[in-house]
Amino acid sequence: MNRTVLNGIRVIELAGLAPVPHCGMVLADFGANVTVIEKENKGLIVCRLTGYGQTGPLAQEAGHDINYVSITGLLPTTSGHNCARPWPPVNLLADFAGGGLTAAFGIVAALLKREKNGGHGCIIDCSMSEGLSYLASFIRRYHDIEHLWTQPYAAFSGDCPIYRCFE
Repeated sequence: MNRTVLNGIRVIELAGLAPVPHCGMVLADFGANVTVIEKENKGLIVCRLTGYGQTGPLAQEAGHDINYVSITGLLPTTSGHNCARPWPPVNLLADFAGGGLTAAFGIVAALLKREKNGGHGCIIDCSMSEGLSYLASFIRRYHDIEHLWTQPYAAFSGDCPIYRCFE
């Protein structure tokens, strides 16, 4: 590998972080291979953030926040009432919460681990749909409790005064 080609990306080596896939794509454009960099810098922390995970039937599929929200089964809960049509949430659920936050916490945990294990980095694999599925576990677990969801003025039904926006 020609190291002079990578001089403009030296900050990644210094920080020990390589947010993949975008950084990996840029490094690949310069002839770098993330695997090679991992071998040369044992302290490197690589975070792979995908929509559906690295493996499985949807691993190579493209997607957007609404796809990940739908596949986790969370989309119908955004309507409030079972009879109302679901509304597509902004990209806060899967992109930011399911993906970004799980990746950020993974990186922070990896940085702490690297401090304690003698400087060894690791690979973090985050999936937006899997992260959102975890975040939605409360809804799935308690969705059949009527006083929370389906009764008139239920807390999460969409018509409970304390969980609504003032007009």
